[in-house]
Amino acid sequence: MTSLADLARRLSRKVETQRSIRLSAEDLNMIVKSGAFAAVQNAATEELKERCPPKAVTSPYTAVGNTGSIAGQGERTSKSSGMMQPQNASEALARAQAMLNKPS
Repeated sequence: MTSLADLARRLSRKVETQRSIRLSAEDLNMIVKSGAFAAVQNAATEELKERCPPKAVTSPYTAVGNTGSIAGQGERTSKSSGMMQPQNASEALARAQAMLNKPS
C-alpha cells in the first residue's frame, strides 16, 4: 500500500522533471480523500467563472402596471395585478397584416 507521503514524493519528482505520471486506483483514492481533487475542481470552477462572465438575465414576461387610461385628474382607472406573457409572434404578425389590409 502506497502512503500519501510516497505519492507526494512521486508527484514532486514528476513536477520537477516535467514528466508524466501513472496513477493507480489507490493513488487516485488517496488524492480524493486528501481533498486535492476537490481543490482542483474548485480551481477549475473559478477559472470557468472568470472566462465566462454571467449574462444579464431577462424575463420572458413584460411587467404591466397601470394601463394609462385616465379617468380624472392623474387618476388611473385600471391596474394590472401581475405579469403578462408576451404575445406569440404569429399573433403579432396576423394583427399587423390585418391593420395593413384595413381601409383608413
